[in-house]
Formats: sequence, structure tokens, C-alpha cells
Amino acid sequence: LTPAITTTTTNMVPPRKLRRIAYAAIPALVVVLLVDETFRRKLVINDMVVKNVMGNVAEFVDDSDTPVFWHIPKSGGGSLKSYYGCLGLVEATQTGAKYGHSEDQTLQVWENDYGYKYVNVDTTQEDGITHAKELHFAESGLADIAFTPYPAAATQLFNQVYQGRFFTMIRHPVELAGSMFYHHVEGDADHQTPEEFARQKIASKDNGGFMISQLLDISRTEPLTDEHLQKAKAILRTKFVIGLMSKMEESVERFDNYFGWHKRQGREQCLNTYIRQINPNEVVQRVEENSEAWRLLEDFLYFDMQLYEFALEQYEEQEEFVLLQPEENFEVGAEDVPEDELVEPVALAEPNVPTEPIAPVEPNAPVE
Repeated sequence: LTPAITTTTTNMVPPRKLRRIAYAAIPALVVVLLVDETFRRKLVINDMVVKNVMGNVAEFVDDSDTPVFWHIPKSGGGSLKSYYGCLGLVEATQTGAKYGHSEDQTLQVWENDYGYKYVNVDTTQEDGITHAKELHFAESGLADIAFTPYPAAATQLFNQVYQGRFFTMIRHPVELAGSMFYHHVEGDADHQTPEEFARQKIASKDNGGFMISQLLDISRTEPLTDEHLQKAKAILRTKFVIGLMSKMEESVERFDNYFGWHKRQGREQCLNTYIRQINPNEVVQRVEENSEAWRLLEDFLYFDMQLYEFALEQYEEQEEFVLLQPEENFEVGAEDVPEDELVEPVALAEPNVPTEPIAPVEPNAPVE
């Protein structure tokens, strides 16, 4: 069944600057804020990318902020879309622009027959991000969460009053490359071996730094340097709440606490369905650790490996955060779409048009 469309007026009321994050101890605050002068200079350069419109991870979250999930392929993003949809959050993702909504000239929220809610823009495409900006996406306050593989492009959606808040799930780069390899060759009995794939990547013009290239918005063929790595580290350290696919449930708990979603009704059931039954270590095929293919890919992915190791350190440091709710029921986006502004889903013309898959995933299914 095709989804019902619900028009929701945009909310242009200035935000209440609610402050809700504190550090566990003064030393933790010092570690994060007293950065050496070299890092400070690099952060000035990084402002060209983040444009001072993405909130710093160590600063308090405001009720006007929009969480933005950087969706790295094959790193759990698909499961998180289903999970947060299950929680009842209004999502901005590729589904929002389906059924003709890509041409809409006003922002709306529509609800499908399963009760999942979407803003009618596609933030997973760069032209969709541009369209969302034209419709004043951030100022509308309609989306509780946005998903995008283009973090640099997504910054154009926000401003210093209506900021974005980055978070992401990061996977070991060699495991990610292996997952992408097996995904593309699935069903092909004559496909190349992982070692052949690794050697092909080494011989290509690919810079071996997918994550760094996405963060800095540079071409995958541009050679990477240590300066690129330091810029990417600075962005990750200051702008991202970091999750690890190897600790998926723990990471989701951290996200939910940070954004105030941990008290959402039905959360335990959503966790059981979309997060807890998924074991990221149980995949059908993987590049064997310490194999020749593994070693080749590890060398090829040198810069992303360095960023991954840095992410592991930051994940541990961010554990020092103590998340305090200024109001008993505070959550980002809690008042965006009142239930009485949503109409009941109705069946429209084409009864068999597929919607975004939201049925419970099969146990032990590979995580996207």
C-alpha cells in the first residue's frame, strides 16, 4: 500500500537553548577542551568544511539541533534506519522522496501503513540535500533524524541557530572492504578472489581513504597526505558522536542517551528486533584476518586504518561523558510532529507499490 501524505507546518519558533551534557570530572573536560595549538590551527581550516553549523560533540545539545547520521556503507546504517523508524522518529532518508515527493515544493511529513514517518526529501543524495536546503529543512524542525553518506554536503542544511549534530557507526576498514567485495560478487561463481580484488584496488587510482575523502569532500583519486588525516581526525573528534559496529548495541545506547531517545515508548522491542538479534561478527563471508588479502587491503587502506584507530580511542574517551537531561522528558525532536497533526494512513491507487522494508529482519542477517 502506498503511504498516506500528511502536511505539517514548519516550526520557525526560535529554539530554547536547553543545556544537557556535562563531563564526569574536570580532568575529562580539560582533555577535550585544552587541545594543543597545532590542532587549533587545523580546526580553523576545518571550519571551511563544517562551517560552524555542526554542533561540537562536547557542547550541550539544543532542542533545535537535528541529529545527522553519517551512513558509511555496510556499517549498520540500514539497521539503524529501521530501528529509529520503529522508535517513531521522523526520518529524512531516501524513502522520504519516493512516490513523487522529490518534486514537492513544501516540506511535509508522511506516514506509511506501518506507522513509519518520513520528511519528503532525500538527504542521501547531494541534489536531494540541495533541495532540502531550499525548503529550509533545518528551520522546519520536522525531521528528528537525517541519514546521509555525504557529511560535508549535509552541512549546507544548517546554520548557527539551527545546527546539525553528527553521529556515525564505524567499521574496521578491511572488514568493510571485504563486505563490499562479497556484496558485489554475490551469486557470481567466477568472481575474482579477495587477493585479486586487493591487488586490483592497489593498482587503481583509488586513494584508499573512503572515510577521509567523504569527511573532507575530496575526490577518491586525490592522493592523501598526513595533513588530510589530521583534518579528518579533528572533525571526527570535535563533531561526531562515535559508534562502533563491533559494539553495536552499546553504541546505540550511547546515541540514544546523547539525543534523549532512551525513554521512547517501545524501545526495548525495537532494540530486540533490529539491534540485539544482529551479530556484526556473524557474516556469511569475510576476508580472513592475517591472510594475504587482509594484509594487502590493510596496507592499501592505510589512511582509513589510521582514522579507524583514532576512532577507537575517541570512542573510549567519549565514555567519560555524563548525559544529564535538563527536563524529565527531554529529547531532540520531541515536539516536531504532534500526533494530532498526522492523519490515519489510507490505501491509495496502487495497492502493491513496495515501501521501505521495515518488517523485522531475519535473525543473524548481515547488517547493512
